[in-house]
Amino acid sequence: VNGRKYVAVGKLLDENPDCLLVQLIDAQKLYAFPNRLQNLMVLFTACGFVALAFYMLSVRRTVARPINDLLWAFDRISEGRLQTRLEPSYTDEFDRLSRHFNRMTAQLAGLIEKDYKQTILLQDAKMKHLQAQINPHFLYNTLDLVKWMAIKGDISEVEVTIKALADFYK
Repeated sequence: VNGRKYVAVGKLLDENPDCLLVQLIDAQKLYAFPNRLQNLMVLFTACGFVALAFYMLSVRRTVARPINDLLWAFDRISEGRLQTRLEPSYTDEFDRLSRHFNRMTAQLAGLIEKDYKQTILLQDAKMKHLQAQINPHFLYNTLDLVKWMAIKGDISEVEVTIKALADFYK
């Protein structure tokens, strides 16, 4: 009609089944609604992608970064850098992990230092034990030497040897 397209929609009336009610609907207006719906769907999808991007950035900040910090700290500890500490800058499970990591590395450093000191003390004890074994033999050998010098009659050498022995035991 007049260059415009219409869609005819018909309905049978309940009170008179022989009668059909027909309504003409402008085709342009009829198809405008799906186009608007399609535009809304595109807009909704775009908003969803933006929200997803923000969510992924948030997850990266709250999960990936703390895990990477923890892995970095473990790498440094495995290299022997026991002074490595994590800054507990989070307010969730990662904060607890950071505090426990710091406590673990402090205890590890303390145990290593304690082991080192005990090793030094053990070496000192072994050295003193060896010295205790050597001193009687040294004294016995020196006195035997002095005896043979005295038998030979070399009084000046006996005097020098006895003085050196006395200085040694001072």
